[in-house]
Amino acid sequence: MWAQKGADMEETAAAIRSLMTPENLYRTDGYEAGLAMGDNDLWILAPEQRYGLEGKEGVRQWEEAVQFVEGMVSLAEDPELFTDATQMLLADALARAEEALRRARERMPR
Repeated sequence: MWAQKGADMEETAAAIRSLMTPENLYRTDGYEAGLAMGDNDLWILAPEQRYGLEGKEGVRQWEEAVQFVEGMVSLAEDPELFTDATQMLLADALARAEEALRRARERMPR
């Protein structure tokens, strides 16, 4: 058990170090690198492809994303225009955006 936790911690530390390469520093500092590593259970994207969306601005952006994907889902309800795979993809994207919004709101200081 302890060996697994140590391996997980080392993997996380390595991922954060990879985010802090000179190429990534223009958009990522140590704090943002940690945010990008957060919510690993929610994303398939590699940490260096994520943004640390937090606070009021993060909530605003996730609200906008939810609204956008909701619109796409409503368009995809026509089975003659969209395949089952596309409908499933959009439903998954909406669920992830809603969960990201919930988490961003939960982390906002009160």
